Amino acid sequence: MFDSTYGVVIQRNFKALYVDLAFAKIYGFDSPEDIYQLDSLLDLIAPCDHQEALNTYQRILANQQRPRMHSSINVDRYGREFSVLAIDHVIEWEGKPALQVTIIDMSAQEEAMLQLQENERRYRELVEGSLQGILVHRDFKPLLVNQTYAKMLGYPNVDALISTGTIFSHIPEKYQDVARSRYDMLLAGENTSQNVTVRNFRLDGSTAYFKLSERVIDWDGQPAVQVSVLDVTEQLILEEKLTYQANHDSLTGLHNRRFMTSTLESRYKLDQSMSCILIDLDDFKSVNDKHGHAGGDKTLRAFAAVLNEVLGSHAFSARWGGEEFIICMSDYNYEQALCYAQAIKSEINKWNFEEATTASFGVACSCDSDSDYSLMIQRADRALYEAKRLGKNCIVTTDNDFYS
Repeated sequence: MFDSTYGVVIQRNFKALYVDLAFAKIYGFDSPEDIYQLDSLLDLIAPCDHQEALNTYQRILANQQRPRMHSSINVDRYGREFSVLAIDHVIEWEGKPALQVTIIDMSAQEEAMLQLQENERRYRELVEGSLQGILVHRDFKPLLVNQTYAKMLGYPNVDALISTGTIFSHIPEKYQDVARSRYDMLLAGENTSQNVTVRNFRLDGSTAYFKLSERVIDWDGQPAVQVSVLDVTEQLILEEKLTYQANHDSLTGLHNRRFMTSTLESRYKLDQSMSCILIDLDDFKSVNDKHGHAGGDKTLRAFAAVLNEVLGSHAFSARWGGEEFIICMSDYNYEQALCYAQAIKSEINKWNFEEATTASFGVACSCDSDSDYSLMIQRADRALYEAKRLGKNCIVTTDNDFYS
C-alpha cells in the first residue's frame, strides 16, 4: 500500500535516480520505470517554473541556499497542471551529492479553497461539508466554526468549541501579541487578506500547525474575520524530520560533517573569530577488533554523550568521520578552547566505555589571514597528528604546546 498524496524522488541534474510508486502515481504514471524513461524531470514542472527550479537546484548543491519547503506548479503525463508542496534536502547517492525531493500533492486542498471562495452564496452549506477547518471570529470569540475545525483542535463537536467563548487560549502565549496585531491590521484594512502558518495547542495540550487564510467579512452588520484552516502538522513534522536526518549523524545524534562545514563557512563569511578542537579516539580499531562493530558503535555513542555533557550549549560539535570528532566555538580563544579539551579529556575517564578509552586532541584558532575555514581545520589536524606522534592521550595546540 502507498499514500498517493506523498511521493519521493532522488535526482541529480533532473535525472531520476530513485522514484517510489507514490511519486509515479501522483503524475499519472503506472510505475517508477516510466519516470526513469523521462529525458528530464523538468518535463513534470510547468515551463514557467523551469528556470526557478534550475536555479534552486544549483544553489542548493553549491551550498548557497539551504534546502527548504516550497510550492510550485507541476504537470502530469496528461498535461494537467496541479500545485505541489516540495521538501528538498541534499543526500549522498552512490558517493555523490543528490537532491531528495518529497512531493506533497496539494491540488485537493487548493481546489477546496477555491470552491469556498467562488461559492459565497452557498457559504454555510460549504462550511459544514468542507474538508478544511472554517472559523469566523470577532476578537477571537468564535461566531461560527465547522466540525472539521472543532476536530482539528480536539473538540468532540462544534458546540463544545463555541461554548468556550474564545480561541485565544489555543494560541501559545509568546505568539498571542502577534496574533492580536495581525487581527487589528486586518480590521484596519492594512492587509485585506493574510496567509500564515501558525502554531496552536489542541484541547489535550498537544501541538498542531495550521495554515491560515484570513480575510475580513461582514457578519451581522459588523466586521469579523473569516479563517480557512488547513492542518499542515504532518507536513511540517516531515520537513523537520528530513532536515534533522540531513544534518545529523544517525549513530551518535551529533551534527554531521556536511552541516558543520556549512556552518563554518557561513560564520567565516560573517568574520566571526573561531576556535576548533579536532578529537580522535585512540586505538579505536582495537575496540572493533575485540568487541565487534556493536562495541565500537557503543563507544562512539558514549563519547558523543561526553561531548554533550561537557559542552552544553556553549559550542557545537559534529562527527567529522569514523572515530574523529570536531568542536567549534565562536569568539573563543586558545585558552578557552584548551579548557574544553582538558574537560573532555578528564570526563572520558568517568564514562563506561567498552574498555579503557583515551583520545588525542588538536586545538586551533582562526587567523585574520585565513581565506576560509579549511585553513583553521588544517592547523587543528596538524596539531592532532602531532598529539598522535607524541604518544596519544594528549592535547596539542597549533603553537605546539603539549598537555598530557
